[in-house]
Amino acid sequence: MKKFGNGCSGGTSAFAPIKPLALIGMMGAGKSTVAELIAQRCGCAWYDLDCLIEQRLGRAIATVFQEDGETVFRDAEARTLAELERSVRNPYVLATGGGTPLHGASFDLLAARFCVAWLHAPNQTLFERAFDPKRPLTAGGQEAFSMLASRRSECYRTLAQLAVDVGQISAAQAADQIWHWWKEHCYESEP
Repeated sequence: MKKFGNGCSGGTSAFAPIKPLALIGMMGAGKSTVAELIAQRCGCAWYDLDCLIEQRLGRAIATVFQEDGETVFRDAEARTLAELERSVRNPYVLATGGGTPLHGASFDLLAARFCVAWLHAPNQTLFERAFDPKRPLTAGGQEAFSMLASRRSECYRTLAQLAVDVGQISAAQAADQIWHWWKEHCYESEP
């Protein structure tokens, strides 16, 4: 597994993580940016699940979707998530793909082994941030994107232990909120 971010904090923490932190939400929510900022605050590694999948498959996600279909991609995503969870013992932050929680095995693993924070915003805001005509999920236009986001939101809501509205706050503010919650709810003090 390739590590993203250097994991250096310049100090030690008086806390030990109970579970790693996973960020979920639609594309455009800022999961990767916020994950990196949280990792900098706590001095731990962070991973972008989409990047890990691309490394594993040797192709861009859009190419996998186009050539092999979503089922093949979701299976590779679930295997990559399980491998990461099994192999990394140090604290880390994970930026998931927008559809990661929709796969049953991924949902179950996230629910059982991670502290989960959902980054959400109004659908129009997410669409504007994520829009790229080459991205299949935005190429269909704002209405199709909003319908998808609405369908996914129930899954996100069910899985998340914390929901952060990132529509009107900066990535740094979101990272601070999540970091403080993670310390309070998912860490334990060392004896």
